[in-house]
Amino acid sequence: MKTDRLPKFKRAVIKIGSSSIATSGGEVKLSFLKDLCQTIKELNSTGSKVILVSSGAIALGRPLLKCGIAVPDLPTKQACAAAGQPMLMKQYVREFQSLGLTAAQVLLTREDFKDRSRYLNARDTFLRLLELCAVPIVNENDTVSVEEIRFGDNDSLAASVAGLTGADLLILLTDIEAVYDADPRKHKDARALHLISKVTEGMISSAGEAGLIGSGGMKSKLKAAKTAQQFGIPAMIAKGGAETLALLREGKKAGTWIEAGGDRLKSRKRWIAHALKPSGEIKIDAGAAKAVRHGGRSLLPKGVIGIHGKFQRGDMVEIKCEEAGIVGRGLVRYSAGDVEKICGHQSGEIKSILGYSCGDEIIHRDDLVIDK
Repeated sequence: MKTDRLPKFKRAVIKIGSSSIATSGGEVKLSFLKDLCQTIKELNSTGSKVILVSSGAIALGRPLLKCGIAVPDLPTKQACAAAGQPMLMKQYVREFQSLGLTAAQVLLTREDFKDRSRYLNARDTFLRLLELCAVPIVNENDTVSVEEIRFGDNDSLAASVAGLTGADLLILLTDIEAVYDADPRKHKDARALHLISKVTEGMISSAGEAGLIGSGGMKSKLKAAKTAQQFGIPAMIAKGGAETLALLREGKKAGTWIEAGGDRLKSRKRWIAHALKPSGEIKIDAGAAKAVRHGGRSLLPKGVIGIHGKFQRGDMVEIKCEEAGIVGRGLVRYSAGDVEKICGHQSGEIKSILGYSCGDEIIHRDDLVIDK
């Protein structure tokens, strides 16, 4: 496998999939876990701090509750997670203690990212844990998550944690060696892609889904890598095995390297971009799309041609254009009903139409993140 040097990083998020950490029978792969913990210790000793996002709780909980491999519904998955999470942490605590490190459990839901104060508090907790030389071990709080506030897969969670903590690198370890131009389990002539400059929607739509043990699959990993690109963070997708861990200890790349997308977003814009779930859509014309995307402009009512969904002032909405696709997302200054009334009008007409004004912009540039 072709490799080259990893860029030097101060902080990385490593995500381990269920298939890497647990057998189909619901047992921990101890050899891999020991190798993983040793790798994190060695990275820490060089000044490269690691946050670990670990799946596996549901897989470990299934046999304890005598459930089959295919867990059919959310309540059963939550029950399996509740039984399996202590078992998973027990193994991590024991192994890190043997290496002189402290493991710290962090359970999150999307709600922890949605509220700005909780978001900042979570970030401060992560950074203090790293300062204290602990290894944060993150999982979704499946036991209390309902569908509306779930990440759904730990790949998305890992990308969000990378943005939250200002990580320099996102590493997604899975059961496939790299990203391929087709599903290698179905196409024998599939070609491995060792370098991706930009994750496209076409790549994501053609990627494979999850197997029986995990909840992600290559599709979710590419989505997570695209999120990381939007944060200005490079990502690596590789097989979760001894060979990859050895390369990491040597400071080398493995699998597929996905380049960073550009300038790193500031904390507030990272929060807007990916911590919040869209409450609706604002549809704009091509002229407004050009002004917002390339002209550095705020979104004004003149360029709005319609809305979708019910949103309130302060909610996050997606901005779409029929010709340009998704333009971006941002915090709206007017409710859906008010936007319907002022769309297509000049900013100076807002007060006469609504009887009040919250500003000339429907979304101010400072509250707007562009999808490049």
